[in-house]
Amino acid sequence: MKRFKDIYYYIFYQYYLFCDTPPFKGDSEWKATSLLSVVEMLVFFTLDFYYITFVNKNAEDYPIYIGTAVLVFGGNVLVFLVNNEWIDYYNKFVDWPAKKNAKLSKIVFIVSCLIVVNFAIALTLFYNIAWTPSKNIK
Repeated sequence: MKRFKDIYYYIFYQYYLFCDTPPFKGDSEWKATSLLSVVEMLVFFTLDFYYITFVNKNAEDYPIYIGTAVLVFGGNVLVFLVNNEWIDYYNKFVDWPAKKNAKLSKIVFIVSCLIVVNFAIALTLFYNIAWTPSKNIK
């Protein structure tokens, strides 16, 4: 569990560094929290779109999206902005060797890009479904 927490905080740390560079400077912890929430929502939407595309074409779970978005963003606000534990992790990661940070930042960048590309693919498949009328509609 500690390893997962370290990975999660490292991803936040990388997003924080991205949001703390010009022209984005200012309120970087809010921006990094929002960016992490968006990436998490992209993962959720991707999985849901794949589920609807390949398993259940008549799924009607769209109201879940709003609740999920609120829970994800609210959870990230609690984790990163309320308790300020991220500052300790920030100081820990800053002290890491530059080579290690460079390698891990590339991994975070590549994974983030893959999430966006995978979302685009899932969205394309989702909208190309031959939609059938719901069984509830007469």
